[in-house]
Amino acid sequence: MFLNFGELIEDPELGAEYQLVEQIGYGAYATIFKAIHKPSGTEVAIKKQTNIFNDLVDCKKILRELKLLRLLKHQNIVKLLDVRINESDPKFNSISLVLELGECDMKEIIRSAQNLAPSSIKKAMYDILLALKYMHSAGVIHRDLKPANILIFSDESVKVCDFGLARCVEDLYGMISDSNNELSLDSPIEGSPNKLSPSFVPVTITDIISKGSRSLPKSEEDEKDDVDLTKKTANMLKPTKKLTSHVVTRWYRAPEVILMEGNYNAGIDMWAVGCIFGELLALLKGNNSSHYNRTPLFPGTSCYPLSPSNRKSEDDQLAVILKFLGNLSNTDYEFISDSGKLKALKEWSQEKGCDFERMYPAADKDTLDLLRQLLAFNPSKRPTVDECIEHPYFDGIRDKKKEVMVERTLQLNFEDEELDEDKLRVLFIEELKHYKKE
Repeated sequence: MFLNFGELIEDPELGAEYQLVEQIGYGAYATIFKAIHKPSGTEVAIKKQTNIFNDLVDCKKILRELKLLRLLKHQNIVKLLDVRINESDPKFNSISLVLELGECDMKEIIRSAQNLAPSSIKKAMYDILLALKYMHSAGVIHRDLKPANILIFSDESVKVCDFGLARCVEDLYGMISDSNNELSLDSPIEGSPNKLSPSFVPVTITDIISKGSRSLPKSEEDEKDDVDLTKKTANMLKPTKKLTSHVVTRWYRAPEVILMEGNYNAGIDMWAVGCIFGELLALLKGNNSSHYNRTPLFPGTSCYPLSPSNRKSEDDQLAVILKFLGNLSNTDYEFISDSGKLKALKEWSQEKGCDFERMYPAADKDTLDLLRQLLAFNPSKRPTVDECIEHPYFDGIRDKKKEVMVERTLQLNFEDEELDEDKLRVLFIEELKHYKKE
């Protein structure tokens, strides 16, 4: 379904309550529309996913996101407001998620011609980490953090979205899981979304929004590798199980995922946070002479070892990372379990590395120290989300009432089951009952 700007249309699946306004995004699995909830006049986002049972692996991703968005209730995670299917059709084949509508995503901010104040970057990073602290305490790894999956709202709050590739794991940073119950994370969240600090305000995120960043053209290069390339069913993750290989959009993919280490952990989210941080720092006045030079830190065009013919290409994802980080020590390789890959990597890693001070001349010592820690090649050397929040970079803006977590880890009971189409339909219908009016 394609809409012209300003065209209103009713969708039978959504009923009379919602009216679509315009298409505002699309991806491999869904089309996103701006819509109006007519009874309240509230603008919302509709994530419409069609043919959901054509591929049962993809179908399971949709169900997983549906459950996680219901259970993860945090001020910095996008809120799922409603879910709709065509109730007159028992063989429904599409589903619509009604979500909070952000003004834009962080990708649009980064691609704009504007600069951001240091306080705005710091507050955006803090909001992302608050969401991750809550998620990681619940045993949830996002696995697809990138600027396009971070929404900016009109009050300048920042919220993480798109949980289709997320996983629930046990023993995440040593946490213990209660496996007997599906945990509903309904504990109250103290505080409310905060505005970015008004200090250092030559340009704010709202200013950028008002200058029409939505109209910027979108390159899809960084979206092409935005899928689970192995197409294997990803089961409930335990320390003895292998995690699915090559998740996360290529440019934000951690070294341990690139090297197909099976039991990676929340460190892959922290690597992605480091990549996002590096992009945001390019928006700091004095760090970049032109907005045309703003690019992802690691814009690889292929990804060893899935593309062995390009293994020594300077544009390969791993090569780009190694060129940026420079020569590694033996301790940087300790997480690699495959001796063949370890040998190839040591032969490949011969670069001098990036001079962070020269790349970000307007950034202070604490800023660069945090960036270096997040971009540690060895995941065991990366800080946890708690260690990040404790970093001196965030001194002065922390609000400990917002640094909330849950007491037990979350489990999705269907993950270990073999699910056919009929069973998946039943699970979808059970989930929809949570959104039915009494």
